Amino acid sequence: MLAIFGTANAAQLTKSTPFTANYVLKVYIAATTQGDLTDFEKILDNNVIFTTTRNDVAITLKTEDVINNLKANAGIKQDCTTTTTLVKETGENTVYEVDVKYADYVRANYITLVGSDESGWKITNVNSVNK
Repeated sequence: MLAIFGTANAAQLTKSTPFTANYVLKVYIAATTQGDLTDFEKILDNNVIFTTTRNDVAITLKTEDVINNLKANAGIKQDCTTTTTLVKETGENTVYEVDVKYADYVRANYITLVGSDESGWKITNVNSVNK
């Protein structure tokens, strides 16, 4: 009996805790502005879409290209500040605006998270524009 309870308890201890929306945002900001990629790939939905707008042209980026770019800049802390604003929250779909302010411009990132507090949150869409 003791072996059975021990095995069940071990399985419970190794189960990962679902990511909160707050944690997902912290990981995203750390990866994109501080070069800290801890858990970055884990917070992305399998079908995440990255879009950036340059000169009024929307460009869709491949997830692997975004990750490779971040890995190439791992450990590099950018000279910027960030602010986060809740744009919309509807149950299992939440949109945040993460503004990254540099010396001469602001980059707004609209980040869509899907999930729940019970199942965890993942990023499904990032749309970035210059303000």
